[in-house]
This record gives sequence, structure tokens and C-alpha cells, in this order.
Amino acid sequence: MSVSQMPVEHVLCIPTLLFHQLGHFQGFLANATPYFKTIFDPNALTLGFARRFATYKRPNLLLHDSERLARILNDQKYPVQLVLAGKAHPADQAGKDMIREWIHFLRRHDIRQHAVFLVDYDMLLAERIVEGVDVWINTPRRP
Repeated sequence: MSVSQMPVEHVLCIPTLLFHQLGHFQGFLANATPYFKTIFDPNALTLGFARRFATYKRPNLLLHDSERLARILNDQKYPVQLVLAGKAHPADQAGKDMIREWIHFLRRHDIRQHAVFLVDYDMLLAERIVEGVDVWINTPRRP
């Protein structure tokens, strides 16, 4: 399913900043409610994380202290927002579980307006996210 085919209720929020830079999402933007079009702040620090969800890539490292992440995302003085994308190999149950953990976190009432998980992850989407964020997060294991 492409982003343009997703039901609005599956999208937690759509960053306005990315829509201006990512032509891939323009069709969905036309169908989105005003809430989804304006929820992200183009003046906030935008963090990006997009990759295949595998344990060695530690995509859930940011959730190690989820309450701290929530405080960072909800800081009124220094606004921060997060754009995530990724997928797990069909046979990788641990990868799928990590995605579920993120989705659970992103559904929190205090987080919804500060973070989004984009589906249909591929290298093109990752490239476009990199172009649209201020800071790219990388969480590899030390060699």
C-alpha cells in the first residue's frame, strides 16, 4: 500500500516540511485533513530515522528511555519532531516487534503531534526523508 492509499487514521501526522520537499506525498496531502497538514512545525528541529528494522541496527535505541524521548518531543521552548520510516524482513519477527513498539509509542496522545511513522519504506523514501530533516539519526552497534 502506498502512502496515497493509506487511510488517514493510519497516519499519525504528516510533516508539512516534508510535504514541501517530497513530491511523493503530494497526492496524499491533497486528501489529508487540515489537522494532518499543519500538525508539524517547520520551525522545529526535525529528526529523521529511516532504515530496515533489524536488531543489529538498534532502531529502538531511542525508546530505551521513552519518557525522556517524550519530554524532548514535548518541550515547548525547544520544539523537536521525529520522522521515522522502515520495515522488517518478512521472516524477522524481532524486526516486526520493534516496529510495533514504535507504533505503540507514536500512538500516545502526547506524542502524536510530534512524530510520524511513514510506511512503504524504500531507499527513495529514505533519501527524501534525509533531504527533509535537520538531523539524521544513526544507531549502529560499535564494531
